[in-house]
Amino acid sequence: MLKSISNFDNFQFETEVPVRITDINYGNHLGNDSFVSMLHEARVRFLGSIGYSELKFGKVSVIMVDLYIKYKQQVFYPDTLRVKIGISNLKKCSFDIIYKITSKKTGKEAAAAKTSMASFDYDARRPVKLPRLCRNQTGYRPHLTAAIHNQFLVDDTFLNQIKYS
Repeated sequence: MLKSISNFDNFQFETEVPVRITDINYGNHLGNDSFVSMLHEARVRFLGSIGYSELKFGKVSVIMVDLYIKYKQQVFYPDTLRVKIGISNLKKCSFDIIYKITSKKTGKEAAAAKTSMASFDYDARRPVKLPRLCRNQTGYRPHLTAAIHNQFLVDDTFLNQIKYS
């Protein structure tokens, strides 16, 4: 798992999230619960930057189905985390969001993370297929590093910047 997210380099978005004093735990460093909240904040900003949210994701919603974090160094107050985000492992009903988190203060990578997101119908309380996926001339390719169609997540300008693996 760590190797697949550590080698990832197709980030489409970057944001900064400040470490608050209330994020510090009894070990005098950033608590893991606060770290997860910061990933959520970065993910919401990423989706918002392309006009969507977890509840309004094209014609569906998305729900987190798993979370993996590999901590690489402690983070202390005061600091700001630089969070890079990219899409990976796109499937018919799910995709992964990969995060690279760096301390602005030290310039060192603080963590790598992955959240798996599934398309979900909250009214029916069940998973559903993602809306029409980005396809190239050879058809559906689940190994696209960031393959989200303009009617699904992003506009054609962003789509033209996508790198295919």
